[in-house]
Amino acid sequence: MKFSSRESGSALLTFDAVAKQPPIRQPISRFAEGFACLLLFGGVLVVGAYVNAFAAFVLLPVVIGFCTVRFFRALSRRSQPTGWPALVAGNVLILALLLSLLFLGFESYYRFVCDRTDAMGNTLVSTAWYDRHFHKNSLSLRDDIEYPMALTPGKRRVTFVGDSFTAGFGVKNVEDRFVNRIRRLHPEWEIHAAAKPGLDTSTEVDIMHNLTVSNHYRLDVVVLVYQINDIGEVMPGWVQEYRKMMADDFRTSWLCQSSYFVNLFYHRWQLSRSLAPISTNRLSSSWIVVCV
Repeated sequence: MKFSSRESGSALLTFDAVAKQPPIRQPISRFAEGFACLLLFGGVLVVGAYVNAFAAFVLLPVVIGFCTVRFFRALSRRSQPTGWPALVAGNVLILALLLSLLFLGFESYYRFVCDRTDAMGNTLVSTAWYDRHFHKNSLSLRDDIEYPMALTPGKRRVTFVGDSFTAGFGVKNVEDRFVNRIRRLHPEWEIHAAAKPGLDTSTEVDIMHNLTVSNHYRLDVVVLVYQINDIGEVMPGWVQEYRKMMADDFRTSWLCQSSYFVNLFYHRWQLSRSLAPISTNRLSSSWIVVCV
């Protein structure tokens, strides 16, 4: 088929005019990609809320990375110069990707590697340590032996009563706890530990009442290991401040209840503002009262 010079010129002008028109599908394509990214972020939230929090933390940098790659590919296909809004958006996406990877690294460490406790025992890291190392006998007391209720003839029974210090909170191997060390030094004695984390004077009375009255546990020598914070329940403001700390809105949020990293460092920040002096005393002061 042949075209005249006039027809050829007309056709070229027509094609050139169409080529210069803005593409109709480009805004639709950008909208679709933005909507797809929103759906992916929504999927991350659903996975975190209903499936597994750590899976959501793993998916987060993947989704941000995918959106970042799509964003920069779209920029590279543009013929027009990149404006400052696009530059800001690109830098925000890169920063979000790096922060999400850094967060995933810290979260993985404190969730799977870190094996320690804190002074108050109220963090996810501390709870994981408790589940890993705290093994109880039939009386729900931490020890690797059972406690007979009746006194053993010819043996002195020494019962240590206390809180987390006596229970060995923070000591991975129960045999390294001071109660068990005394047991090894004096095999002729019967050494028991009636201790649980978080006990104070009134609850220590309750646990001894439960042992002696409900379980008919016989006493011989009782050693009360008294911590300076055991009087905290009658100290003005202590109970109120502790309850306020535990009922904090962010502390009860999904993120703080799901992330080991966020939970630990928010707890430390709370202690630095309110209960730091009492927490320090808890670690540094202990008294022993012996009742025969």
